[in-house]
Amino acid sequence: MRLRPDGPYQAANVAYLAARVAARMGDHARAMELLREVRRRGGGNLWELHLERDLASLRGTPAFEEFMRPRR
Repeated sequence: MRLRPDGPYQAANVAYLAARVAARMGDHARAMELLREVRRRGGGNLWELHLERDLASLRGTPAFEEFMRPRR
């Protein structure tokens, strides 16, 4: 199934939800790819990722830790 959201905010939201599913399924590479897409599309609340239960399997992985590091 291919979702076609309208506008960048909805596209970021769909990517975020898909990242949560990918992480729960153990597909960490895909989850990180989708989280990067959320950031590219201006998705908000990325600071809350460390609280999201669906992303728990990503915590402690080098890719996630790098993603969460404050950007300059």
